[in-house]
Amino acid sequence: MKSLASIMLLVALASGCVMPNVNHSGNPFGGGGYRVMIVHESGDLDDLTPEQEVIVFSTAAGSVRHYCELHCAQNNNDPDFRILDPDSPLDRDDPCFTKAKLAAEKKGLKPPYMAVGNGRRGWLGPLPPDTQAALAILKPLGSE
Repeated sequence: MKSLASIMLLVALASGCVMPNVNHSGNPFGGGGYRVMIVHESGDLDDLTPEQEVIVFSTAAGSVRHYCELHCAQNNNDPDFRILDPDSPLDRDDPCFTKAKLAAEKKGLKPPYMAVGNGRRGWLGPLPPDTQAALAILKPLGSE
């Protein structure tokens, strides 16, 4: 008899859903705390689909920004959540964001991409196709 997890995976794959693997990259930020970074070319929104624009720009309840503002580690009363242009200087920011950006470059990722880490585990990969897929990556790591 198949386990419930196996059945759920088969249903997800049959429906065309991509299941995120939150273990594959370690913690791209290094140190502790829940952090999220999204990198996209701010001067050229053609690199984002309309659904990805919602990930980047929406501040509504249930959005990626809203989730991150509530769950990311606090640094000087600001959440450790960044949406950056690839050319953004990080010299005045927490070094963990530079580390995540370098990890993305080493992996060969081109914008748009997302990095998530909680101090123990993380995820680093292309920006998910929509809010639901992004939250499916964010929530398991944010609840640990």
